[in-house]
Amino acid sequence: MALSLARPILRQSILRQSQSLGKPRFVHIENKLGDNMPFSYSNKRAFGIKLAAFLLSGFSIPFIAASVQLKRAGGSA
Repeated sequence: MALSLARPILRQSILRQSQSLGKPRFVHIENKLGDNMPFSYSNKRAFGIKLAAFLLSGFSIPFIAASVQLKRAGGSA
């Protein structure tokens, strides 16, 4: 009986705690075209080259690490 009475009280306290976490941060953001990224991409060709270099370098790291480890172990690569 006491457990059934305690559940709504626990639920209310949890609800109050979760609501208190969502306080506004008072940040003003200008919603203009081109301001949605933390960098400038007005030159699309340069942006494409930089993006491709970034993605390819990140994708190639595991393969480079595997080839280095295989060469150290005397494997075939």
